[in-house]
Amino acid sequence: MHFSFWRQKRPLSKYYSQEIKYKYIWYYVHCKCTVTLAVSVSQNSLSESSGTFWQIYLFLINTSLQCNCVRIAESITTSSSIIKKSKLIMQLGSKLLVYKGEWGLPSIDFECMRALCLLRFTRCPMDIETNANPLRSGAGKLPYLQIGNDKFIGYKEIKRVLDLKGYPVDAHLNTKQKHLSTTYSNWVFTQLHAYYHYFLYGDPHNYDTTTRGLYAKRTPFPFNFYYPSTYQREACDVVQVLGGFDINDKLEKHDGDYLVVNAKKCVNLLSRKLGRKVWFFGDTYSELDAIVYSYLAIIFKITLPNNPLQNHIKGCQNLVNFINRITKDIFRNECYSSTKLTKGSSYTDSTLTPSERKFVETELNTKIVAGVGAVLAMGAFAAWRGLYTQLTRSSADYDGVDYEDDELEEVLD
Repeated sequence: MHFSFWRQKRPLSKYYSQEIKYKYIWYYVHCKCTVTLAVSVSQNSLSESSGTFWQIYLFLINTSLQCNCVRIAESITTSSSIIKKSKLIMQLGSKLLVYKGEWGLPSIDFECMRALCLLRFTRCPMDIETNANPLRSGAGKLPYLQIGNDKFIGYKEIKRVLDLKGYPVDAHLNTKQKHLSTTYSNWVFTQLHAYYHYFLYGDPHNYDTTTRGLYAKRTPFPFNFYYPSTYQREACDVVQVLGGFDINDKLEKHDGDYLVVNAKKCVNLLSRKLGRKVWFFGDTYSELDAIVYSYLAIIFKITLPNNPLQNHIKGCQNLVNFINRITKDIFRNECYSSTKLTKGSSYTDSTLTPSERKFVETELNTKIVAGVGAVLAMGAFAAWRGLYTQLTRSSADYDGVDYEDDELEEVLD
């Protein structure tokens, strides 16, 4: 028996996704097994008198399968065109909105960092906007991915969209490595997530001196007064589940040592796992690399009054090289540092990243507009003050009463 679908000998296009290839093969196996089973039944369990009936039945099966295979071919062609169009949309009308970075990093937030890693590791052609308003996301948080009028909020949604669009971060790994990447990622999450949330949002001194100001500067007025506290409330839930204590209790009841011990054990294991390799699984990136970089880069670079894990990371030179290499090679255009701008004597420094140059130009324009506005406001106030003074003086000199002496003077004149 022959199928019209296979007589065409259509090659699988390079634009077909892996899922479509698997579906293509499954339909072939399913159809072939169905026909083979029908043939074996007709040959072994039927008499010669019923052969005509089964010949007609097999002819109908063959005709039906031919029609189905044609529809399958059309479905695969349509799906491939959708993938091509979706990639074109990703190139033209999509952008990722994240928090602006600090300390030479592309972002100050863990969720934004690992979303950026997905884009840059897979080389997804998408714009990145760092001057974003988190309240426009719909959930009050960053990051979120905007494709046309659609918004995909959070790391999981962004990863799901990139996987469907043909940019899976673990595409180059084999099956075993994919399972290991997921397992290690979950384990790193349980060990470092509580430490990250406690020492950035839960520790009162760290939060008041550093973290609150970072998020307030990146949130528009007047929402910057209360918005950073939403992260503190989220940290309370995370620490209570993973750390076993409440950050709203007295400072003496905070079991920060437990979080530090677990985080140091995690860093030691990651250092042994990385070794001298470029990535954790050899020469190709993975989701584990994105998560480890997002955690360790922020903890290593942030300037907190109390950060015990920072010095411990410094002792693991391969992890330090891992952080610096990704920051320099992959995020060289997104990195930002306000300290370099304040300490530098010239704004034409060639070491400034494009993000920092854009900030400098915006800052200069803002200063000029603010200066002109201030001069106009002071001039208007001065003019109004002088006019008001003249009016008050004239009204004070005249009390509104006509005297007879004034009328007599007018008659004499």
